[in-house]
Amino acid sequence: MIICTRCGSPNEDAARFCVKCRHKLQSSRVPAGADGGGSWDRLEKLTTRFSEKDRTELLRMAEACGYSMVVVATIVFCSFYGDWRPLYAVMVLVALVAWYRKL
Repeated sequence: MIICTRCGSPNEDAARFCVKCRHKLQSSRVPAGADGGGSWDRLEKLTTRFSEKDRTELLRMAEACGYSMVVVATIVFCSFYGDWRPLYAVMVLVALVAWYRKL
């Protein structure tokens, strides 16, 4: 028997929801902490650190996004003022920096 925590009515062991109020039932078959701390072990496996390679890749992606934002901001600026000449210089500079940084 599982007792509903909301309305207190008894429910069958296999029930997932209370028959009276349809509240999701909490299983009380295994008391909290009875697993010997195994849940903390599983939590530690989930909180992994980035490797140096992953960190480098994330930084390179962030840098590429920054360059993309510069180009988009220049496009907005040029379309607002109707002069597209600054876009040529920005595209050349971003391309050279991306090539030099091997992005």
